[in-house]
Amino acid sequence: ICLLTLTGCAEKSVDLLALEGTTVKDGNSSVAETTESYVKVINNGNGSKTFALLPGVNDWTPYKALRWTVENKSTYPLSLWVRVVEKNAKPGKHVSAGNLLKKYYVEPQTVRSITLEMPAPAPHPEVMEEFRLMKNSPYGYLTGLHSTEVNYADIEKVTFQSNRGYDNAEWIISDVELVEGEKYLPDAMKLNKDEFYPFIDKYGQFKHAEWPGKVTSDKDLEKARVAEEKDLAANPGPKSFSKFGGWADGPRYEATGHFRVQKIDGKWWMIDPEGY
Repeated sequence: ICLLTLTGCAEKSVDLLALEGTTVKDGNSSVAETTESYVKVINNGNGSKTFALLPGVNDWTPYKALRWTVENKSTYPLSLWVRVVEKNAKPGKHVSAGNLLKKYYVEPQTVRSITLEMPAPAPHPEVMEEFRLMKNSPYGYLTGLHSTEVNYADIEKVTFQSNRGYDNAEWIISDVELVEGEKYLPDAMKLNKDEFYPFIDKYGQFKHAEWPGKVTSDKDLEKARVAEEKDLAANPGPKSFSKFGGWADGPRYEATGHFRVQKIDGKWWMIDPEGY
């Protein structure tokens, strides 16, 4: 496939579903229909649903992105996990090698075109090794991915998984393409171990990225304190709230000096330190 512009072919891509050798593997009896242009999934409410796309091309080194279209035909939001997996990978709950992973949301009865930009391999794997027991990694923050480490020369599959089940939920994956081009790599992922660590500054912030409101000096903290005090004065909390956020106009129970729960009329309630 070639995206045509006034100056010629701007972008080349490979249609995976139409590619010879590509197959669809049903993960848990969720695939209702498969063609060379789309895969339809119907969820009967019994948990998450998944299928795997086994591509006819396993070497993804010439490609910079995976692109697809998802249509959520149900009246519920769709939470979709997409994972690119190399052969013999062992994905785990924490930062693991062998896969790219990202979560997407699709509003009810909408169509969304999604592009997963694939990062180039980081040149210093010793940095990544320190992330193994983390739920997510600094590399994940830099790329927006939950896992960032994969062997592009030996890709086995792409999995699509809905996060939870609703009765009669239906979604369709179509136009699955590999886009040719050079992969990107954030500058911070080019650093060696000595340059990258420690990755937290003296204010407890990630030091290899910038964002609005990031603290760079003690003066910034003082400005934030003054701004917060002005905001609190201009927007006081409801008078019906206690200083702990309890319902001061409601019934009062034993004040223990601590937050606690209490069953009242068959329902559990949170009670603040003053008994509200």
